[in-house]
Amino acid sequence: MAKRALNAGTVMTNEARLISVRLPIGLLEQISTSLKLRGLGKKGRSKWFSEALMTLGEMAKEDEEGYLGSLNLYNNQSNLKQIQIALRDEAQHTFDNLLQIASLSSIEKDGLITKLIFMTAHLQLLSEGIIVVEP
Repeated sequence: MAKRALNAGTVMTNEARLISVRLPIGLLEQISTSLKLRGLGKKGRSKWFSEALMTLGEMAKEDEEGYLGSLNLYNNQSNLKQIQIALRDEAQHTFDNLLQIASLSSIEKDGLITKLIFMTAHLQLLSEGIIVVEP
């Protein structure tokens, strides 16, 4: 399995792109809840993120300015845990497109991969009702 570094936080293999990110422990607990509700374990986390990235990719196509504005709201957090996510095929392509859109904008580039994955997780958890925003 040949590997090559793409940039900080990503590695390409013949099968998938492995992304290393640091996410808040509370968010990871919420993701675990979602996985349990779907009958998935930790190994299902990459599939969960892939599906969420595909949804975010569609949203970004419809409203690129909204995507960039929202992405800019995510800042580095404390109490983080490092995880790896494997992206394949269309999810990998969507991830690349979302990064490219953001990298061509005026958004701060430092921690961009983490911001993107953090935003992806939040949107998925909101859509599943695991995170609830009260008026």
